[in-house]
Amino acid sequence: MIKCTSKNGVEVWVSRCYDCEPNLGGFFCQVYLDEDCQIEIDDFVVPAEVVDANEDEQVIIDYVAEVECEITPNNQR
Repeated sequence: MIKCTSKNGVEVWVSRCYDCEPNLGGFFCQVYLDEDCQIEIDDFVVPAEVVDANEDEQVIIDYVAEVECEITPNNQR
């Protein structure tokens, strides 16, 4: 689990697991508002070539830094 901060300052957590075709060797990432992974707000993939270069964690942090998280009464803790 990687703790990140969104573009508008919201702390989020990102889980990652190895992806399958067509991104074999890459990661499928899910972004959550809570550390318990109950409130998913986004998902994205990290390409295999980035994982192979050991740059995946920085790519995840950079991706989340460009996301604006909308927090509404329906998705607050």
